[in-house]
Formats: sequence, structure tokens, C-alpha cells
Amino acid sequence: MAISRAALLCTLVLATGFFLTVSSQTVPTPEEDFDAWIARNQAKYEAQNSESTVLDTQTLPGGDFSVEATPSPPQEATCIRTVGKKGSGAKYTKVKAAIKSIPKGNSVRCVIRIAKGFYKEKIEIPKDKPYITIEGAGAGVTILSYGDTAEEAGSTSQSASFAVMSDYFVAKDLTFENSSPPPPGGAVGQQAVAFRIEGDKAQFYRVAFLGAQDTLYDKQGRHYFKDCYIQGSIDFVFGNGQSYYEVKTCQLHSLATLQSLRETLN
Repeated sequence: MAISRAALLCTLVLATGFFLTVSSQTVPTPEEDFDAWIARNQAKYEAQNSESTVLDTQTLPGGDFSVEATPSPPQEATCIRTVGKKGSGAKYTKVKAAIKSIPKGNSVRCVIRIAKGFYKEKIEIPKDKPYITIEGAGAGVTILSYGDTAEEAGSTSQSASFAVMSDYFVAKDLTFENSSPPPPGGAVGQQAVAFRIEGDKAQFYRVAFLGAQDTLYDKQGRHYFKDCYIQGSIDFVFGNGQSYYEVKTCQLHSLATLQSLRETLN
């Protein structure tokens, strides 16, 4: 069933939905007929029904988003990277280093598996590195965090803790966080983006986006969000993206108080 571009889901003004399957190593090709592409990939996703998890004991506010993820099945591709703390046996200790190791112009699905842990890094995936999957051990146990603000970084866009410029990005079972504290109402330059997406056809499964002002910057492109948790205060989901948020599985949690809203509007 085609999804209308005018659909407003999760009380967001980001419209249009689609599904993109990633279980195959075949790289999808761009299509002009967007509605047909939606319907075809939605049918494939529902048929595969491969997004399974095993519950963990830790939780995030508003729901259980700390599920212990079931690792993806082995892939035929050799493009797999592992990230973990020293002594974990992972090849890399920094997510940024694992991304850097992927060649420019990559044309196969590259999976970066990140072990449990807190990773304080400011990361950007460049436009010439498509088809990257970032896969954690659970949103409550794999956390990628940084603490920039627009004032410190030079702009709202550059304040992002994690930014993706490339196409066909996938994130699963982890948290993206901007650790800057919630600003007082009316504060200037305190926008603090946890995640910015500028590529096309990205997917997010069981991902938590934590921040205060301007948490999730869906700047442009067409994206799909399922079983996600988004926390912030003012404008904490914004941008010009044409994205589909599963209304039954995505949760929004506002940190804003009535007083802070009054201060912002006045």
C-alpha cells in the first residue's frame, strides 16, 4: 500500500515514508517513481521480518530501548569492522577509525559492529562512503556521545555529535547523544544536535537520539525510522527530510517545561 506524501506521523511535520531492505548485498539503484519504490520495498521488508531482538534489563526513559541486539547473520561480504574497548578483541577502539578504514567510493554493504560501551567521539561519514551500517549491542549499552553546541562549533549543523553525508546508511541498536545540558528558555547559540542526516535512503532500527534543543536534524533525504526513541526540548526533530516515522513504534519524549516554552516564545 503506497504511503501518502502528506502523511504526518509521530506528530512530526516530516512526511513521506519508505522501506529499504539491506539483507542482500545487492546495492539498490535510484528510482524516479518514489511511490512504487516504497510499495516494493515495504513488501520485501514485511516478507523478511528479520528485525528480531532479545530483551535486556536496562531501560531508557519512556520505554525499553536498551534491548540486547541479536547480531546480524554472517554476510558474504568481507567488509565488516569491529569496534570495542581495549582488550575486547575488536580491531578498532574508535568508531571514527573504523569508518576511516572503509575505502572511498565503496559499493558494498560495510557493517561496523560496536560493542557495549560509551564512546566519546565527534563523527562525520563523508558523502563518498555510502552503504555503511553502524550496529551496536543495544541502545542502552552502546552509546556514541559528544557535547558540542552551535556557539562552540560555529553553527547548528556543525554541532552534531554524529553526521552522515552519504547514501544508504543504516543504524541499529545504539544511542546517538549530544551531552550538552538543556539550555534555559530563550538561550542563544545553545542548539546541540545529536544526529544529522544529509544522505538519501537511510534506515534506523531501535535507535535512541538523546539531546535537548535540536536533537535530530533530518536535514534532507528520504529515511525510515522504526522502534526509535527521540528525546529533546525545542524543535528536537527538524529539517527538510522526507521521512517516515513508524507512529506505533517511535516514541518522542519532551524535556521542555511549560515555563521554558513561554520563555522561548516571548
